[in-house]
Order: sequence, then C-alpha cells, then structure tokens
Amino acid sequence: MHIVLYNLHVNKPNPVYQEIACALRRLGHTVWLASLDGAGNLEWHNGERLVGIHSEPRHLPGWLQRVWLVAPILKRILWFNFTLRVRRFLRRAKPDIIQVNTYRYPWILPLLMPDDMCFIFDIRQINENVGNGFIGRLRNKKMILTMKACSRLFYDHACFCHEQAARRIIGDIWTKKGTVVPVGIDASFLSLNAFKSGPKRCENHVRFIYVGTLSRLRNLEKILFAIQQVLTESDRLRVHFVGPDNAHGFYHKLVDKLAIGSVVTIKPAVPYEEIPSLLANYDVGLACVPDRPTWRYQPTIKVLEYRALGMPIISTNVPSHREVIDDQVNGVLVRDSVEDMAAAMLRFIRDQRFLQLCKENARAMRQGITWDDVATMYEQNVYQKLRKNDGCDRRDTMKVT
Repeated sequence: MHIVLYNLHVNKPNPVYQEIACALRRLGHTVWLASLDGAGNLEWHNGERLVGIHSEPRHLPGWLQRVWLVAPILKRILWFNFTLRVRRFLRRAKPDIIQVNTYRYPWILPLLMPDDMCFIFDIRQINENVGNGFIGRLRNKKMILTMKACSRLFYDHACFCHEQAARRIIGDIWTKKGTVVPVGIDASFLSLNAFKSGPKRCENHVRFIYVGTLSRLRNLEKILFAIQQVLTESDRLRVHFVGPDNAHGFYHKLVDKLAIGSVVTIKPAVPYEEIPSLLANYDVGLACVPDRPTWRYQPTIKVLEYRALGMPIISTNVPSHREVIDDQVNGVLVRDSVEDMAAAMLRFIRDQRFLQLCKENARAMRQGITWDDVATMYEQNVYQKLRKNDGCDRRDTMKVT
C-alpha cells in the first residue's frame, strides 16, 4: 500500500510518526512522511529522499501582525490556502491511505476526494483543560469539537491510543468509527539488559530521572519544590531532568532560586535511540503529571518506557498510569502534591529494602508494545479493513451521529 502520514504541528512534529513510518516500511509499504522542517516548510519524505515540499505560509509584515482582529484572520486565510495546496498534492499522488495528525483545517483534506483514498484522523493526545485562562479553555473546547467532527463526520475512520480517548471523542459507539492502536516503544527498551550494561551506581545516593519535554504545562516545579523538602531531611539523592526546554529557562532559574543545584541537573535532550542506555544509569523514573483530564485518557510515553526497561516509577495517581504501575510493587503512585512527591522520594532514599524490592518487581514486570507491533496493528486492524470495503465512501459516514 501507498501510505501518507501527514504530521503537521507548528511547534514540533510528533516524534512517534518517524517510528511508525519506519516500521510500516519494514512491512513492505511505501510510506511518505509529511512534517514541518526547521524552517517551517512541509517536507514529504519516502525514507530515502524528498518527494515533495510545500513552502510555509508567508509571514505577515510586522506592522500587520500587531493589528488586532485583522492579523488572526489573515493568518487563518494563509493556513487555509496552504491546506488547499496540500489537498491538491494528495489528489495528484493518489495514495491508498492518508493518516492525518493535525488540527489546522483537517476537515478540508477529505472533502470531495476520490473514494478509493481512505482518510484516517489520528488523535495522538487529547489536551483537555491544559490551557490557562479563558482563551486557553476556549482553544481546548475548539480542539475537542474539531476532533469530534472529523472522527464522526469527515473522515472514514479515526485512530486513538487508548479506549478512554476514543470514548471521550466518539462515545460508546466508538468501535463503529474508531480503532485503538496503543503507543509503541523502541524494541531496545525490552531487549536491553540494563542491569548488567549500566555503570556501577554510587550506593550513597538514589538517582532519579525525568525524561521528557520541560514544559510549564507539566507543572515540573512541583518536583523541584519536593526536592527542596527532601533536602531538609536527606541529601542522598541526585535528580536529572533530560529533555528539550520549552519553558525558556524557567526551570533552570528555579533550581538556582531554590538552591537545589547540588542535587539537581537539567540536561538537554538526547536522541531517541540513546534513551534506553541513558535510563540504565538511574534507579527510579519520574512520571509526574498534573492531575488533569488529558492524562486520564492515556499514559505518557515515559511511563511506558520505564515499565519496558524495568525501572521503579514514581507517578501521579492518574487512571491511565494505574494501568502501568502497581502501587508499592513496581513503583509508587502519589497525589498531585509537593508533599506526596517528597514523601515518595524519601521512601526510596531511606528504605533500601523497598527500593531493591521495587527494582526486582519492575524487572519481572517488563512489558511493552514495539513500533513493529504498532505498524502491524495499523496494517491489519485499520488499513486492510478499510481497503476491503472496496473503497472509502465518506458519504456514508455522514449518516453516523
């Protein structure tokens, strides 16, 4: 099959799409991955070379960007025209499957397209109640409405990473219009013998790690405040944060302000393939997230990676993470509070027997779904079933409510 993975996000492409594209190619499919490059242009890549490029929408002049109401409308027009250009490109290319992950006019792409082109709306994450203030909440609601409209009306099918996400967007009839394909991990998380390959740990300290984007939306300051509390009772810990800094130095400054730099280090992101060997150097993984609806619909990737590698985990007690962490067995579930986080860290620091038992349990509970597994699920449970329907007729989907 000829498959297009259309991954359009302005801030940064979803990194899982590269993994899915590679895994589908290993199954013998022709896969074009479309994502924004560093300059804002949309590149279409088949794994060996560029097969197309769309220049980014032109930026408005500086003076025009400051004109209230006018600038937002003009920007929308530019992105609307950009989406039309993408649609024309897809119509000429005639792929079998177009899997779309964007919220910039996604409803335009499948309109009046040939029925033998199957359009799938791929929802990787539902960011609900993460925006601050009235405007943030309004954007969240708009995004949810876009997801519902595309999943129920405009697209042939919808894909989700968790059943709760499918129920949130489509409802109890989600199996008629959607399929759940879980988030995958690299096979090296399961194959790496981290407990033999990792360097010898210092017995005087417990090493904690957080791997992921440093973002204000994650409320990572609670971890830093918890560390400050821990230091009033013990300094037998080292905590490393590893990931891209989307907080523009906020957490670096907070580490200095709280005077916890002796035990906290913030490091830049590392290539995805290096994460398993990096985690092998640590004792406990941190997977703390704000207790908001968005984290109830599916687990974070980091908690799945910790589980696959066999690391004890400290996590916020959200429903999706309870599927991965057995409290007091392979980790500790805590309330979304500084005090509970500090208590969990102190538990691992003070109780060496508990730490060792959690490590043994975590190693015995290693599990995960690889990207090759994910690609096979897409192929067999989604793509082949849609193609067997003798083409994808979006006129029939308009009847589903």
